[in-house]
Amino acid sequence: MQTQPSDFDAHHLSFPLVDRFAHLRDQEQLHLFAKRDFLDLIEHHKGQMEYAEALTVSDFALTIHLLDAELLMLKTDLLLENKRPQEALAMMSLLEKVCPDEISILCLRARAMFQLDENELARALLAGAKSWAPTSRMAEILLLEASLLQRTGEKEEAYQRYKEILTLEPRNRTALEKIWLASESSRNQKDSLAFHLVIIDRDPYNGMAWFNCGQAYYYLLRYEEALEAFEYAGMLEPQFSLAFCYAAEVALAIGQPKRALKNLYDILQRSHDPGILKLMAQSYQALQIPGKARQYFLQARNLDPLDDDTYYQLGKIYMHEGKPSIAARYFERAVNLDDRNEEYMLALAEAWYQEGRTGEAEACMVRATEIAPEIPEPWIRYALVHWQREDWDGTLHILEDALEHTWDAGIYYLMAAAQIKKGQRKEAFRSLEEALGEGYESHDVFFTYLPDMKQDKDVKAILRYFA
Repeated sequence: MQTQPSDFDAHHLSFPLVDRFAHLRDQEQLHLFAKRDFLDLIEHHKGQMEYAEALTVSDFALTIHLLDAELLMLKTDLLLENKRPQEALAMMSLLEKVCPDEISILCLRARAMFQLDENELARALLAGAKSWAPTSRMAEILLLEASLLQRTGEKEEAYQRYKEILTLEPRNRTALEKIWLASESSRNQKDSLAFHLVIIDRDPYNGMAWFNCGQAYYYLLRYEEALEAFEYAGMLEPQFSLAFCYAAEVALAIGQPKRALKNLYDILQRSHDPGILKLMAQSYQALQIPGKARQYFLQARNLDPLDDDTYYQLGKIYMHEGKPSIAARYFERAVNLDDRNEEYMLALAEAWYQEGRTGEAEACMVRATEIAPEIPEPWIRYALVHWQREDWDGTLHILEDALEHTWDAGIYYLMAAAQIKKGQRKEAFRSLEEALGEGYESHDVFFTYLPDMKQDKDVKAILRYFA
């Protein structure tokens, strides 16, 4: 969610290196480019996932630093990242002559075999390595094995490998980052919680273990414990902004916006990530401080002008302030960015109705029912427009169309009300019974349409029966 400061610095400091490489290459003077510079430049391109560029730099490096084991290893890895396993295997033949690191070469060979669909051979190579590798190298082998297992869909086995790694190295960052997704895909969230609690018992200052506990608690709907775990993870790893963001999201979900803000203020001093700014805005929305919410949504919009939800939220704020013309502009922008979202369509329709643009508003309502015909809300809101005009036939027509696609007690309550207005009491009571059969707890909505029907003896009798 956020670029770490160290990543930011590395990204920008590498540009002089890129320029110097290009200049020396053009002058055919790359012999003046040190090996360390080549390695740094290759790592820069890898960090940017520019594998083809990294490979090009490694080729130039090897023309100057012939048979250098470190550069040969790096080029072999890059060939595999570029999905060129045959060339990587050819490079390994040369690498074996100059590099004594058998385990690294074996891992590279296993990756090549996997890319060539020789999965069993890849596994056999790794199984053999595990039988003689020193404990200090076991995590490296297990990480690769877990990665290969995940790619072949063996989710349970991959999850167990990550547990093995963390049993050996409880602070192995890669395993800590990957085990949560592995536990989700293998449905081992309860086991993951128990496992990470054991790690924390032995090492209570393991921030990533606390973060993974937070994920598990959240999955198990133990929100207060999830919030505390995320907050503790952030306290232990203040540069890990994701912990603060998750803490803020959970705090908002359980109705604690002030606590959400407390988690967000610290990272806001270090990053103006649009996602963080949106969480700030949502916290102020929950606190009913629309001016501050708008301020942060606008900042988020400036950083990410293609986020449709930001425009939608801004539109809601202006609607709440009684400014439908401004709200409509934001809702239009949201619709232009995502015209398959029925909520955006309904919001734009409401703004246009208030502006007196009824034709355009109804077109939006119709479009909302087309986008999500299985969702009752667009149908009910469209039918209510005709109800407010006292167009009982139009109301019923829309609701009958709705029932061909979806079902909801709210549809039948409004239908019963329209039928009463038309004098169709028998049909209305059948609709009312249909609604009460599945949605008795929401029967008060019927009286919002027809308050006088609270005293109707037939309605009272039907309610007593369903109660």
